[in-house]
Amino acid sequence: MLSTRIENVASALGDGSRLFPLERLQEKEAWELFSKKAFWKEPRPPELQKLARKIVEKCGGLPLAIVSLGSLLSLKDKAALEWNRVYRNLSWQLTNDQMLERVKHILLLSFYDLPYRLKHCFLYCCMFPEDYLIHRKQLIRLWVAEGFVEETGKLTMEEAAEDYLKELMHRNMLQVVKTNEFGRVKTCRMHDIVREMALSLSDEEKFCMIYDEKQGKKAKSAACQSTVVEKLFNLLQIYCSVSLV
Repeated sequence: MLSTRIENVASALGDGSRLFPLERLQEKEAWELFSKKAFWKEPRPPELQKLARKIVEKCGGLPLAIVSLGSLLSLKDKAALEWNRVYRNLSWQLTNDQMLERVKHILLLSFYDLPYRLKHCFLYCCMFPEDYLIHRKQLIRLWVAEGFVEETGKLTMEEAAEDYLKELMHRNMLQVVKTNEFGRVKTCRMHDIVREMALSLSDEEKFCMIYDEKQGKKAKSAACQSTVVEKLFNLLQIYCSVSLV
């Protein structure tokens, strides 16, 4: 049995192999798994219910992330202040807490295995706000404008950028949210946990710094990011004559 995050690796095993794509846990299943790890047989404090569900939601149905965060929180005081600190500083926790080392290790393996040309494209996606629906046309044009896309044979820059996007999705680094009637991706997003890892890497690599006014120390997050990205996209729409279906 072979498990992999890369779709092309699974497809290359041959016709005799059977593929079993793992689905993310549904909300009820994710909550039950988290509760077993975080609360054990202890009563669940009512004041933690809402925050705990926000933490589970941030895991996006990934069992490894749910188990790791649940185990980490089981060692914390059952106090809203303590749990909220973990929730607000998840990026720091991923980098520094041994309980989340497995999550970080697997995600880093996926990142370091990316071809060089895809690394900047991937990190660029963490500049969008959390849970932001990224439009394919928008992202492709932004990558081209930033100079991340290399010319490949007879492909246009936009066609090459679309191949980059497909590869990131095949590697499960980005999630497909919506497709058009032809099965072509319309919107995608970056998983919250993956984004936290990308933010940490971006800071280490001096690629970008995201500011969040909610956290005081880092100012002007989602609204500012969204405004900057949308303004750049609007300019590209004016000057870019290439039409993508």
